[in-house]
Amino acid sequence: MDDSEDIDEHFEGLNSFIQAHSYGLRTIHISDAKSPEAKYRARQCEQQDIDRLAESFVKFQTVHTNSIFVSFWPKKKTLPNKNRLDFTDRATYAACADNGFFFVAGDHTQSALHELNRRYPRNKKWSQITGTLLICRRTVQNMQTLKSWGILDNIKGQKRTTVSFANKISSIHEDFQQIRDSINPKDKQYKDLIMEVKKMRMRDYDMSKNSFGQLWNLAARTGDVWKAIDNIMHGRVSKPKKFKMPRSCSCFTNMGNIPNCDLVVMLNEVVKCHITLSEFSKGCKRYKARARVQTEVLEYLSMEDWEEAQAKFPRTCSTEFVDMWSQHVVNSSMKQKTEMPAGFFEMIDERLAIDKEIISSNKDRSQVCELFFRRQPIPLILMESCYRFHRQRGR
Repeated sequence: MDDSEDIDEHFEGLNSFIQAHSYGLRTIHISDAKSPEAKYRARQCEQQDIDRLAESFVKFQTVHTNSIFVSFWPKKKTLPNKNRLDFTDRATYAACADNGFFFVAGDHTQSALHELNRRYPRNKKWSQITGTLLICRRTVQNMQTLKSWGILDNIKGQKRTTVSFANKISSIHEDFQQIRDSINPKDKQYKDLIMEVKKMRMRDYDMSKNSFGQLWNLAARTGDVWKAIDNIMHGRVSKPKKFKMPRSCSCFTNMGNIPNCDLVVMLNEVVKCHITLSEFSKGCKRYKARARVQTEVLEYLSMEDWEEAQAKFPRTCSTEFVDMWSQHVVNSSMKQKTEMPAGFFEMIDERLAIDKEIISSNKDRSQVCELFFRRQPIPLILMESCYRFHRQRGR
């Protein structure tokens, strides 16, 4: 089965689900309308879109009926018969309202009507909303299907037009977090669930494997790293008016393999507006290039700790040497598997020879001083002169 057939099958499955669980157009009071829970919402509401819709409703004095809202039916109760559902019956309406009226499609519409109803409580036009009612069980599979439908509702002409890059990342992160909260990452089923959700969202967004992989890698961050990324995505920075929010993954593609403790510091520099996203991306390249050079030097010296190596071989591990070769790695776009040039190791040998000569010289001086001071007591002033002499020689 090729990709196009796989996608068609996915869309057919979504349509079959909607038809099987649809109870037709129904009108509810706006106070009963709710935003979908994070587990199955397609995206977060944006205030600017809510304001735009509210303004449009007031201008044309009409509200569309394309919304879709779901009620999750209790496990112990049998799903109601489609032909016999009496929505005018208070008990039936209450049973549905108690278990949902979550707007999986049209969340901005119901939010706008909530706002208008608050402003104009006497206008009955803003006191109710009409849309398609879905009734189904609250299962993980059903919630994932509802989220897919909500995503597709935001796609027009096979092109993403209403969902921002930030909301797309947030939506995928919620998928990822839901799986982490429901199952242990060490469990065998964890990888299967991740793969299933990735395939579903890749079809929903109609993206290639590589493009979606970049989205997923960014969204699948946790802790302080995710908090910083989320702040950047939504423009929650110290100088929001001057800040340009990212529209793609391009400025984040270089941050792989950087330890979280260092990555958080770099991301927070963006949040504080001390650096731009472009400077952050370049900084990630320099960081990894510097780490590459330090690793090569340590391996050549058969050592593991950089600070220890610096103390023992100061010229070989000098900042000037590391910076020079780090810049070479960046400028030449050197890949991780590419070996360092011969000139790099020749320079290490030259600097290492100087370090070893100094170490040997210092050792000889210390032995001479020790023998000299052992022979006879020496006045303090002579000891100080000897010490100054050897320090000058060491320079």
